[in-house]
Amino acid sequence: MGRVFTWKEVLEHRIPELSHFPLVVAELKKTIEQESGIIGGVLCGSVLDNSFTERSDIDCVLVYDHAKFKHVMESLKTVVSLSNKLHIPLQLIPVDADAAEQQRHNISLGFGWHLMRASQSGGVIKENIVHRLKMNLNSQHQEVSDYLGHKLARMTKGLVKMRSMGWYELHQFLQKVLEAPMHIARKLMQTNPNIRDLPAKEVMRHYLRTAQNQKSTLFIGLTGLDGEYTTVLKAQIQRPNGGQYGDIIERIKAAAWDVHEFIRLNAMH
Repeated sequence: MGRVFTWKEVLEHRIPELSHFPLVVAELKKTIEQESGIIGGVLCGSVLDNSFTERSDIDCVLVYDHAKFKHVMESLKTVVSLSNKLHIPLQLIPVDADAAEQQRHNISLGFGWHLMRASQSGGVIKENIVHRLKMNLNSQHQEVSDYLGHKLARMTKGLVKMRSMGWYELHQFLQKVLEAPMHIARKLMQTNPNIRDLPAKEVMRHYLRTAQNQKSTLFIGLTGLDGEYTTVLKAQIQRPNGGQYGDIIERIKAAAWDVHEFIRLNAMH
């Protein structure tokens, strides 16, 4: 999963080099450790086990002291600038310490479980801030229902606009298309403490064990297409081929309709 690049980005070599991801992580850790206004942070995702690809980003949740907010934002400029220079998306999620304690943050319960696993897998920087993020554990089922409804509405809106989107907006939408099946499969497991926030391969196995035929068929095809895109992208790094790349982009566009149906089937379950 991850980014879908425009052909212009491919031609201009704006695809990240894998060797550059540790440089951004190191700079981020240094900033958090040295900035007194940042209480702590948790790194998430593929950078923790070095499974990142050229399509990956770096996610980090920070809890900061509101009294030092401006200084904190200023201190993050260097690592943001570095990530931009190296074409690596850096997704920083700053949370006010007071807001965290009073549940006035936008961290979903599902992402909270993800943070907890990340904190147990070496993602903590300076202080483990997971315990500071107060969550409403009674909202799990409603959160899943709301998530599916929101995803269905966004995908419907995207399909309506797809033909008139500019290149950058289109490729952002196509990223959502490829990511949706795994995100939904993972979200559906959120309410079961035995299977929430499993590694990706385990999510796939569990979903296919429990899904009905039409949903499992769509899931296999759509996750397979995501893998095919990664393979084609890697080939472009060595030898750009506009025809080959254009073909896979057209296939992802066509798959958006199947993703819409996949979301609808899971939302109506």
